[in-house]
Amino acid sequence: MYRTGSPYTVVEDFNTTDEDIVFGPINGIRLNDCHRFDASLLYRFNFSNSIAKQFVLGLSFQNIYSRQVPLSVFYRVDGGVNDGEFELNRIRTTFFGFCAKCDT
Repeated sequence: MYRTGSPYTVVEDFNTTDEDIVFGPINGIRLNDCHRFDASLLYRFNFSNSIAKQFVLGLSFQNIYSRQVPLSVFYRVDGGVNDGEFELNRIRTTFFGFCAKCDT
């Protein structure tokens, strides 16, 4: 699977006390292009000429290279409960879950 990088909007500035966010140009940055290698094997057992007596065994491997393939980037404001300070976290979603505070 080959995928071109998705566009996203970068945050240029963030005020930690009042949660003001200054965004850059809309969709001004793109994620890197990515490649993922998947493979699967199927074996069909024929016990007779009848379709009802067939058995199929399958085995699949996903992301054989074990790469973190980026899908999208979004931002989340956290904190502010105890000290009144907030922090802006960049979250990168991948094919196999979330990667918080990862480099893109």
